[in-house]
Amino acid sequence: RPASLPTARTESTTAARQAGPLVAPFHTNCASCHDTTLSHPPNFLHGSPAEIEAKLDHCAPRMFVRLSMAGIPEAARSKPPMPPAAALASRGIDPVHWAASPELAVLKRLVTSRLRGQDPASLLRQPYAQLPPCLPPSSYAENAP
Repeated sequence: RPASLPTARTESTTAARQAGPLVAPFHTNCASCHDTTLSHPPNFLHGSPAEIEAKLDHCAPRMFVRLSMAGIPEAARSKPPMPPAAALASRGIDPVHWAASPELAVLKRLVTSRLRGQDPASLLRQPYAQLPPCLPPSSYAENAP
């Protein structure tokens, strides 16, 4: 472990892995930005396995929209896709390849399973700002440095 890697990150990474196989694809593709103690971007992969599961459920509508943006032409996107192009590039992944990848399909399927009956197509038609925030305000306050 590099000396600069905080212990909290290592503990949270372990928690994300212990949360189960349905969390692993998020950890692989999202942890570099979303497994932190910072409040922004939303730290939905930080915490105990139960906390991570609850955060993923709560963030699912916004996550679905952001993941879906990868398959929409840039001029028609309401928001930038996640993971962002820079994050993909740092992993040597072409955004066009990512948009058609089995990895993205798995993430979208897992997020869709957390939508609790919400219609995915209607989420894409809603203004992004009208979707519930990814994490409740109390989660941001509790995890603020």
